[in-house]
Amino acid sequence: KSFILDEANKTDKRVVLMYQGDSSDIKSYKNLMLDGFLIDYSDNLEEYANSIQSVIFHPEKYDLFVVDFDGTIVDTMPMWRHICADFIKSENILIEEDVNQLVKSLTNSQIAELLQRKYLTHLTLDEVMNKLVEFIRVQYRKQKIKPGAENLLKELRKHGKVILYSATESSLLLDLLNIVGIKDLFDGVYS
Repeated sequence: KSFILDEANKTDKRVVLMYQGDSSDIKSYKNLMLDGFLIDYSDNLEEYANSIQSVIFHPEKYDLFVVDFDGTIVDTMPMWRHICADFIKSENILIEEDVNQLVKSLTNSQIAELLQRKYLTHLTLDEVMNKLVEFIRVQYRKQKIKPGAENLLKELRKHGKVILYSATESSLLLDLLNIVGIKDLFDGVYS
């Protein structure tokens, strides 16, 4: 978040943050971006067009667009919501509880510890972590860009600097940016 504030302070115009998240995340960004402009992003870019008209038709108001990646530009949210259960199933282990709820607020190492302790006891912690990371990498590479996202990014780029900001690990992020062919539409990538 500090990078967003640093970038926003470099401009005297308003900043657009395109982001999909829950209301607590949105409040956090509103507090951070004191003179910024926040757009809560919808799942469908075509439906989103009405909300962003002021950006597209009045580009002189903006010179920095900060864009989130997961759930905003690519449709990764269903993957992330089910990644642990899908991983355990890929190991041919039956689960009865909602493991995705159990790991919702855990770090990757905490997730690996929980999965090793509860489901994958035949593997070492390092083996679980390595398998989980590889499973995530394979699944992440299959994700698709949302309809209209590339055109929107091209349009925004005509009017200002477009920065990609993501909590996703940088090697995953850069790999998928290259796969979907939009890496060059960003002036900077922060992960």
